[in-house]
Amino acid sequence: MGEFFGAFKELRGRVASINQNVLINTILSRPEYQKFITELNTQVQLFELNVDSDGIKLAANRSGYTLNTLRISAEEGRPKRGQDRVDLHDTGDYYKSHAVEIGSLKDDYFTMISDAQKDETDLIDEWGPVLGLTEESMNALSDFILLAFLPLLLEEIQDN
Repeated sequence: MGEFFGAFKELRGRVASINQNVLINTILSRPEYQKFITELNTQVQLFELNVDSDGIKLAANRSGYTLNTLRISAEEGRPKRGQDRVDLHDTGDYYKSHAVEIGSLKDDYFTMISDAQKDETDLIDEWGPVLGLTEESMNALSDFILLAFLPLLLEEIQDN
């Protein structure tokens, strides 16, 4: 019985020595997780839902796309889906500029960055907090991280 408790104590020590923040940053450093984060912001929030990082419709920050913007976009072969369906997609350059920077182990796990300057317009000044994840997107990210966290945790326990 002493062997069991000795092994249990050793296992408990291994688990206690693991820094969960390091594991999470390891996961977030993987390209597929960074891609997932940027797609949550661009494809889900901006393109599909047309919301900013607070979950507020982009058209609510202003009156939506102007009729002139709708006309020009249609003439250039990039028709918009409607005046109130603000998605900031246009040429796609803004979406492509999104990236993830891994943060510190104490505060923010990551920061999203992008080139929001388009011609004379700063998209963040114009449309509000479009860069970042809504609470719903953060929940989806947490679920996605959990899929990798448990196997990585078990691996760490075995390696320590």
